[in-house]
Amino acid sequence: MRSGGRRARITGAAAAALLLGALAAPAAHAASTQPAAPAAPAAPAAPAEADVRTSLRPEPATLAPGRSFQLNLTTDVVTGTVPELATVITLPAGLTYDRPSSHDDLEYTRCTPSADGHTITCRSLDAPHEHVWESLTVQVDRDVAPGTTLPITAKAVIGDAVDTEPEDNTATASVRVAVSEDIGVAWKPAKASVKPGERVAARFVVTNHGSQPAQVNAVRFWLGFDYWDGTSTPDDPGCWADPGEMICDVWRKLDPGESISYDFAWTFPQKAAGTTYTMAGSLAFPDVLDPDPANDRADLVIAIGPSPKPTPTPKPTATPAPKPKPTAKPAPEPTPTASTTAPATGTGTDLTPQGGGGELAATGAGTLTAVGTTAAALTVAGGALALARRTRRREH
Repeated sequence: MRSGGRRARITGAAAAALLLGALAAPAAHAASTQPAAPAAPAAPAAPAEADVRTSLRPEPATLAPGRSFQLNLTTDVVTGTVPELATVITLPAGLTYDRPSSHDDLEYTRCTPSADGHTITCRSLDAPHEHVWESLTVQVDRDVAPGTTLPITAKAVIGDAVDTEPEDNTATASVRVAVSEDIGVAWKPAKASVKPGERVAARFVVTNHGSQPAQVNAVRFWLGFDYWDGTSTPDDPGCWADPGEMICDVWRKLDPGESISYDFAWTFPQKAAGTTYTMAGSLAFPDVLDPDPANDRADLVIAIGPSPKPTPTPKPTATPAPKPKPTAKPAPEPTPTASTTAPATGTGTDLTPQGGGGELAATGAGTLTAVGTTAAALTVAGGALALARRTRRREH
């Protein structure tokens, strides 16, 4: 009984253990396949630190209304890195940005003006960003009064980076508006017409239109390359030539109203017929304080017409030959007639005709023709025969 009961207890315990193992296995499998709990969010990265420096320099800093200057801008990343780099320039009223017209110009791509033109943003297009370097053309408006000072500001933009020295990422500069005397140039005449082979001349005049003496340093001429051989240049020791152009040094002051001039002349070849030749002359170093920049340059335009037609050489007029005068018709030859004069008596063949000296009566012709002579001979011979017959009869 004990042994049977013991076996029964052991068997019951084993069954309970098997049952517990069977229940625990699915629970362990389910626990191993459940997703892990999400990790806690990482702390945000600290902003990048950098030192960016900006500078601004107008050149020239003093100029007349209507004149332009170069605004030189530089923004450099001195230390660190930045996610973006740009410079925003602010211009006051009285200054206008002269943006390049060509879309192929890199400045056109890098620098974008605002709608009113008084804010220009220039960006670094390279990565990593290190520099913004630009030289912008800015014009002083014509209505700005002399004596006005115009401030300009440029500030760097570096995204969410932190500038460790923010005081040098902004730069300021200014230009002052002033005027001096007006020096102007002109061609006399400004236009001309000529034919190939003909000579045409023009004079370039430089004049001080102001009320005070004014300095003139040099003038420049663009002659081109095509017709240099046919060009007569000024006889001035201060003039010297470069390929396609000529510069004449002046380096002196002109009194109010005083002028200096330079003479040129051209003879154009046949190949220039039907074309137009333009030659520009200007102040070589214009004064930025000159109040009238429009007369710092002048163009000479020469229209070259067709070649003159050669004058035809007159052909000699033939003189008609004189007509021969009609000659008198020859008188008709006389018709010989038999002579009735008795022949002379005598013997032999030498017979001397009687009367008339041995000549026939003339009827208008001085001499007898061959026919007339033969007829006369026949007549004489006939007469001789008749005389011989009569003589024989008498003898018999």
